[in-house]
Formats: sequence, C-alpha cells, structure tokens
Amino acid sequence: MTVEEFRDCLVGYYQSEILGEAFFGGILAKFEDPGHRYKVGSLLQLETETKARLRPTILELGGSVDELDSSRETGRNVAASISAGNWDEFIAALNKVGEPLTNRQREVSRIAPLSYRELALSMKVHGESIQDFTELELAGEGANSINDVVAQLKFPLQRP
Repeated sequence: MTVEEFRDCLVGYYQSEILGEAFFGGILAKFEDPGHRYKVGSLLQLETETKARLRPTILELGGSVDELDSSRETGRNVAASISAGNWDEFIAALNKVGEPLTNRQREVSRIAPLSYRELALSMKVHGESIQDFTELELAGEGANSINDVVAQLKFPLQRP
C-alpha cells in the first residue's frame, strides 16, 4: 500500500467516524436504560476520540478533514431506522455493518506503510472492539461487553 493509498484509506476511516458519531448520537436518544445509554455513549465517545486521533495524520499526508454532510446524514438515517428501545435490533444492525469494516481494518493493518503501521493497528483494534462488543451482546454476555471499547478511551464516561 502506498502512502497515498493509506491517506485515502484514513480519509475513508475519518468519514466513517463522522457517520458513527451521527449514528450513535441518534441511537443514544432511543434508550432509557442507564446501562444501554452507557454502552452507546461509550461507542459515541470512541468515534469522537478516534476522529480526532486520525486528523493530524490525514493533514500531514495532505488529505481532507472536511466533515461531509453526507456522512452525518447517512449515520442519522441509519439511526432513524432502528426502533426506539429495541436493543437487539440495534446490536444486530451494528454487527452486520461492522463485519466488513473490521475485515478491511484488519487487511489495512497488514499492508499499511511501515511508518504508519501503529496507526493502522490502532484502527484494527478500534474495529475489533466494536465487533467484539456486538458478538458478546448477541451471545447474551453483556455484563462486560463494552470493556474493550472503554479501554481505548482517553476520556471514558462514568459507568452507571
């Protein structure tokens, strides 16, 4: 993978973080349960922190950090399609969407330019933590399902 291809990949990741912010922000309002709100809020926080973490490298490589309205709109639209209070529907949708993204992050982490490998690996961890969260939730093991997401946060939310 060339540096230019990696830059373009990061810009794509950046837009997916914007989409994720809008999605999790829209989903957050659909749940009243404090545990569910904590988990969704932690996912939202991960998207926000990751977006900020990607920005310096994107700019260093000459990429754009413009926040596209289409990314936000897509995230809001997907959130609007999830029924209020339906945790299982939310988890199933997140799991389905996350699998191809996580697979791409795994691939990029193997082929990224060496000088950017650490950042690429961090994105792999990012994707895997969200995918693992959904897998644990689907398996009925929600007690600690969000822990790998929270472990990445510089500014974690207070657990209820």
